[in-house]
Amino acid sequence: MDRLKVLPRLIYLFFIPLFCGIFYLQIIRYFPYKKLSERNCLRIIDLDIPRGTIFDRKGEVLVADRPCFNLCFIPFDLKDCEKTSKILAPVLNILQEKIKSTLRKKYSNPFEQQFLKRDLGGKEIAFVEEENEKLPGLFIQVGLKRDYKLGRDASLLLGYTGEVSPGELERLEDVKSGDLIGKEGIEKVFDAVLKGKRGGIRIEVDAWGHKVRTLGKKESSPGNNIILSVDLSIQESAAKNLGDYPGSVVAMDPRNGEILALVSKPSFDPDDIQSSLRHPGKPFLNRALQGCYAPGSIYKICTELAALEKKVITPTDKLECKGILEVAEGERIRLFHCWVDRKTDQYKQHGWIDINTALPQSCNIFFGQIGLMVGAKDLLDCGEKFG
Repeated sequence: MDRLKVLPRLIYLFFIPLFCGIFYLQIIRYFPYKKLSERNCLRIIDLDIPRGTIFDRKGEVLVADRPCFNLCFIPFDLKDCEKTSKILAPVLNILQEKIKSTLRKKYSNPFEQQFLKRDLGGKEIAFVEEENEKLPGLFIQVGLKRDYKLGRDASLLLGYTGEVSPGELERLEDVKSGDLIGKEGIEKVFDAVLKGKRGGIRIEVDAWGHKVRTLGKKESSPGNNIILSVDLSIQESAAKNLGDYPGSVVAMDPRNGEILALVSKPSFDPDDIQSSLRHPGKPFLNRALQGCYAPGSIYKICTELAALEKKVITPTDKLECKGILEVAEGERIRLFHCWVDRKTDQYKQHGWIDINTALPQSCNIFFGQIGLMVGAKDLLDCGEKFG
C-alpha cells in the first residue's frame, strides 16, 4: 500500500523538472531559440548593388554595369577548407594556400556571404556547377561588373571600383564586407550618387549548406546616372595623340572652364588593377592634377605682359636671338638654348626680333632676356593675376 502511494510521487518528481525544462525551452526561450534555428537553415544572400551609368556630354556611355558571375561562400557552411581549396586551385588559377587562407579567415559574421572570385569564366562556372556536391558552402551568384568603354584612355579621369577595405568598412556607412565602392576618379568622388540600394534573396539550406528553396527576393535598385562635360571623341583623340609618352593632355572650353578631355599616361587598366600596381611608371599618378611641372612656353604670355606693364620693353623694341643665352649665377655661368630646329637639328637662331614675332615663334632667348629685365618677383605677381 505504501509502495502504491510512493510510486506516483516519484513519477511526479521525475516529470516536474522535465515539464519545467520543456516549458522553459518552448515558451520562455521560444523566440531566441527559434532565431538560432533559423540561422542554421536560412540565409540572406545579398545582391550586387547596381551603380549609375556615366555619360559624356553627348549622351555616349563611358561607364556602365554589365552582368557577371561570382563565386561566393558562407563561412558557417564550409566543411573542409583543405579539400575545397585543393579542388578549386587549378580551375580558378589561384594558389591553393591563398584560397585556403580566404576560406579560413575569421569573419565578423559567419552567416554573411563572402567573395572568393569575381567575374568567372565559362569553364569555371561549369566546373563549380558540376562539382557542387563536393563544395558545400560555395555557390555561384549573378553579379555586376563595371564596363569601362575607354579602358586605360580614361582610367585616371573615371577611376575604378574595388572591394571595400577593412579601414573603409569602419569609416563608411551602409557598407558590408565584399561591397564594391569607388576607389579613384569620378567613381570615388561621386560614389554616393552612383551607388544604388541593396537587395537580397532569402533561401533555405540543408545541413551541407546547399540551397533547398527560395523563400523571398527583394530586387536591388540602381543609383543615379551622371553626365560629364567630357566629350568621348575628344578624349579618344587626346589619348591617341599622346600615345605611350608619359605626360598629360587637358582640353578645356575657354568660355566656361568645362573639361572636354583629361588624359594622363602611363595609366592603369581599370579591369586589372593588380597588374598595374607593379608598373614602374606610376600609373595611378594623375599627372594632369597631381603632377608638378614647370609651365614652359605657356608662361611666355605672362612674361610678355609683365614686360609691357613694367615698360622694360615696347612692342617695337628688338632683341637678338643667337640660339644661346648666358646667365650668371654667382661665379657660375648657365647656358640656356632656344628650341631645336628639326630641319637642321640645331638650336634655332631668330636674329633680331620684336615681341610681335617672338611670341608666335616661341623664342626662348627673347623671353629669357626680357624675363631677366622684369625680375622674378614681378613675373610671379603677373602669374598670380592669372590664378
